[in-house]
Order: sequence, then structure tokens, then C-alpha cells
Amino acid sequence: MPLPQEKYYTVEDFCIAYKNILAKHEVYATGTTGRRIEEVTNLHVHKFLPGIIGGDKQFMEMIERGDMDLVIMFYNPADDTVKTIGVYRSVGGRIGESGAIYAQ
Repeated sequence: MPLPQEKYYTVEDFCIAYKNILAKHEVYATGTTGRRIEEVTNLHVHKFLPGIIGGDKQFMEMIERGDMDLVIMFYNPADDTVKTIGVYRSVGGRIGESGAIYAQ
């Protein structure tokens, strides 16, 4: 399910505020989120497929292989979909408010 417009703004604001830190890392995001991060920060973002058509699976596989050192995810606790619960468990349950940004 795509993010509500206001959640994209939250993700964009976060990336702008932490651009200098994110620039020192490999940044990953699903489809539209990755494009929007690139547009507002001019950072290179490795983009997975859109989440709804397999990007979430690509992200989960990277976590399971141990290929990501850090995950920053804006999580909505009211979203109890199987996908969201799986991501939450994969990163040890340490997640904030909805959206998705992944940094390695």
C-alpha cells in the first residue's frame, strides 16, 4: 500500500535534516520513496521495486542475509498487515512512525 502524502513529507524532512549523515552510507528505499528521497536530497538511493510489487520482499531478503547494518523505518503501529509485522520482527522491533528508509 502506498504511503499517505503526509508520510512522504515526514520521510523527506528526515532525509533533508540528516542528509550529511545519510551521504556517508548506502541508502535503500522502495520505489516512490526512493525517488522522492533522491529528488529532495540529491543523494543516490538504491531503489527496490515498489513495495506492493515485490520491493518489500527485496528489502526483507537483504535484512535476512545480513546485508544491512541499519534500518530506519517510519512505522505506523495501527498497520498490522503481515508485511509490516514481518519487517518489524526482522529489525528487532525497534521502529518509529510509517514510511520506509533503509540505510546500510
